[in-house]
Amino acid sequence: MAPTPSGKIIKQQSALGGWTTNTSVYRAKLNKFLNGKFVFLAALLIFEVGSAIIGSASSIGAVIAGRALAGSGGSGIYVGTISMITGMTTAKEQNQYLNIVGMAWGLGTILGPIVGSAFADSPATWRWAFYINICIAAVAAPACIWIMPSAPPSVCLGIMDVIKAFDHLGAVLFLGSVVSTVMLLGFGGVVYSWDSGQMIGLYVATAVLWIMFALQQKFHLFTSDRIFPVQFFKDPLVVGLWIW
Repeated sequence: MAPTPSGKIIKQQSALGGWTTNTSVYRAKLNKFLNGKFVFLAALLIFEVGSAIIGSASSIGAVIAGRALAGSGGSGIYVGTISMITGMTTAKEQNQYLNIVGMAWGLGTILGPIVGSAFADSPATWRWAFYINICIAAVAAPACIWIMPSAPPSVCLGIMDVIKAFDHLGAVLFLGSVVSTVMLLGFGGVVYSWDSGQMIGLYVATAVLWIMFALQQKFHLFTSDRIFPVQFFKDPLVVGLWIW
């Protein structure tokens, strides 16, 4: 029988999911203002450090900390890969290479749990499901360093200008909205009953946060460069693809 996850673990995992999602927003901005190659390599390093922490963890707190790092680095690797391919290929070639990225993501989604379970049931233990990332990086990282071309930023700004260019308020509101949504789905019927006072408060908080985020993005409040492309909602095709 599978043990029922505790409320504490569910809360930590909910926050972790929101953190990982929010870092993807920042990664996209970093690729715009900084050298894409360096951003990609930094994300790779963060991912491997996170994998090492998880593999050597002796407590659930260490596992969650490692997952936060690995999730942040993993999102950076994905966003960086898309950015690098877009900058290195022609419009005709992009579809082919981005399809390969999509295929790799799909295979990873399918094979990841299988490989992880195989390690967990073997003498190697579940820790090698994360240590193996370090082994693969030991081979792939040198190739990335020496073969991957430099990707200068599309906009050249000073450090302070780069910091100011980020939509910090939008990022905070987006993080809060995502975390509250994940908590809403994770807590209901597990930690609290759906009609409890805690869940009602969470319903209200989730709605308020999403409304605040939408208004902040719509009217450019405290930012000149929004993190969410609101203008895309004017294109029915883009909206349809996003929903799909």
